[in-house]
Amino acid sequence: MIAWHKYPDEEPPAEGDNGIITITKKSNGSVSVHALSYDDDMKQFYWNGCDGVGWLPAYISDENITHWININELPLP
Repeated sequence: MIAWHKYPDEEPPAEGDNGIITITKKSNGSVSVHALSYDDDMKQFYWNGCDGVGWLPAYISDENITHWININELPLP
């Protein structure tokens, strides 16, 4: 069984760790999964976006994120 962490009860590890997979539940009941990082200083999830010159963090709203898991916690074949 995979032990998902409930958000915001448990915060993800600080920036620099491997990817974080999040579950987002929208008001219409749909669910989506995203691979993100977490900035511990800003307390926000982000993905790296390119502005044409370099990579920058693109912060997202955590309003509908319900659970997360660090990719290192997943059972790998």
